[in-house]
Amino acid sequence: MTETIDTAAALAEGLADMPADLIPLRDEYLALKEERDNLVKTMDSIKGQFADYIKDNGLQGLILEGKVHARVSNVTNSRVDSKRLKAEMPTVHAKFLIVTKSQRVTVN
Repeated sequence: MTETIDTAAALAEGLADMPADLIPLRDEYLALKEERDNLVKTMDSIKGQFADYIKDNGLQGLILEGKVHARVSNVTNSRVDSKRLKAEMPTVHAKFLIVTKSQRVTVN
């Protein structure tokens, strides 16, 4: 979604009109982003077909020419519930909290 902003407010925030030579780059970026998103969807669908075949046939994976090319494996993830930690142990949360600042470029 593209944000609409008042011109005076934009100038106050350090924003400026996009130079004409950057407009084609923006258009190319957006087209590539859409292409990437479509590729990811296609890849996820294909990966799902491999997973379904492997699971449906009671296998652990598939080999081709002596190399494993598809495998289903169980993975365990763990994380700290920082909202709960902050609520129940705010001093511990504050002691181990690391805050970093970075810049992000958004093109839309």
